[in-house]
Amino acid sequence: MRVVTYQAPEWLTAEELIELGMVDEPSPALQAKLENLLTTPVISNEASQQGARPLRPTHPRLGPVLRVAFWNIAQGVRFDEMRWALSEPAEFIRRVERNRLPGRRREALAEALQLLRAVDLLILNEVDLGLPRSGCRDVAREFAGVLNMNYAFGVEFVEVSLQAIDVHPSLPPLSPLIANGVGDHQTDRLKAETRQLRALHGNAVLSRYPIRSARILRFTHQGYDWYAQEKELFSCLPLPGPSPQSATPFWRAMSYCQLRRGGRMALIVEIEVPDLPERRVTVVATHLETRARPFIRRLQMRELLAELYHVTHPVILAGDLNTTGRDATPGAIHRYLLRLVASGEWWSRVAPKVGPALGWVHDLLRGFSHLWLVERDPTHPGVLGNNEEHGLFQEVEHFRFRDGRCFDFRGDGDRSANRMTGRLANSNQRSMCGFVPTSESPGAWGPIGRRKLDWILVKPYIRDPHDSLGSYRFAPHFGRTLGELNARLRLSDHHPMTVDLPLSEP
Repeated sequence: MRVVTYQAPEWLTAEELIELGMVDEPSPALQAKLENLLTTPVISNEASQQGARPLRPTHPRLGPVLRVAFWNIAQGVRFDEMRWALSEPAEFIRRVERNRLPGRRREALAEALQLLRAVDLLILNEVDLGLPRSGCRDVAREFAGVLNMNYAFGVEFVEVSLQAIDVHPSLPPLSPLIANGVGDHQTDRLKAETRQLRALHGNAVLSRYPIRSARILRFTHQGYDWYAQEKELFSCLPLPGPSPQSATPFWRAMSYCQLRRGGRMALIVEIEVPDLPERRVTVVATHLETRARPFIRRLQMRELLAELYHVTHPVILAGDLNTTGRDATPGAIHRYLLRLVASGEWWSRVAPKVGPALGWVHDLLRGFSHLWLVERDPTHPGVLGNNEEHGLFQEVEHFRFRDGRCFDFRGDGDRSANRMTGRLANSNQRSMCGFVPTSESPGAWGPIGRRKLDWILVKPYIRDPHDSLGSYRFAPHFGRTLGELNARLRLSDHHPMTVDLPLSEP
């Protein structure tokens, strides 16, 4: 099969981005251009065209494997450190050792870096393309270049708030510059920055195997409108007074606004894997809605499974499923906090820390069952069945593809990274209390602020999700959560994960 060397949609201009942020109903031509951008993935097989081949690392018990990693990279703001972790482990360790890493942790870090270095498939959430916050980088393309991998990228959101597309904080806001013009030296400086402005945010799949095709599924059930509802949420802010001092808290409050066009989606990529009978694998990168009830995430997963029903070869589904068990839809309390943020300098520093704590107060009022069970093990039904997130995993566990096969929920001790047993222990690392957390807030303390949000799910060659006597070819083995990478250099608020999939029967 002939593969595409490179394809990409037409990008939006700076003027069009401003129109999308300021006009509720853009012109028909711009709306059509936006729709094309949201439905056309970037595909690049340039690495394969230049001779790149899979590494196919060999495990002593499994033989050759396809090693998969998933990582929510938090926009790629710490791009250089992530690049060192993925491609230059010696440089990464050298940087970390400035903080005098203890011997045992150094060994664990070296092992984690070794796992990442042999990855043939890297699935990423929260990937920026041409946004000032991440240096206007094309993050997926630059990672692919460093790692000599093919890649596909799908747009989840077009960021249209003026704070997001302000290319140079030392200059006036972007829209007045374009509307009114600036001096010559400022114009040159602005043009240099806006040349790479794309304002896109989404999911990516990087692969050393050739990419046969890619498509985007945008969910019907969104749960939160990041344009209309976000605009309504921030409309509660009082306009600043005439003095610069009165404006500062207002603009700090506005900096939390994420005005976006688009919505939650899944990037569905088919790669060529010659070692398998079907010679192909479907890879899915998705990011479910956080500002919604758990039931909405369940509906999004149901849509995704329906889209995958006809796939008759192995499937790898990975992503930040935001399995908090909590309804995080903004309400009256959020508006009240925003007013406080905009009312003074002190609140602009304190409110961002107060807001997340409200969720924990809510959990404590509900009881410790949510804190200890749901945050660490979203698959648990909860005490008295109070875990609404449990339904999402029931959808996945009970789902059968057209060929009768299913996702692997097995948890054999000798096929897990730390000999823990229990559902999904082979694909996602378990601990004594649920799963090893994959997300950690800056103020985490004990179990508070540490959650299992990110998942890798695999469809191998089985018809029962718990069949310990079934085939283990392409089944998940030794799933790991690599929290060591964030122990000293905080690369992201999420930890990367890896899993090995044997290319033959182990």
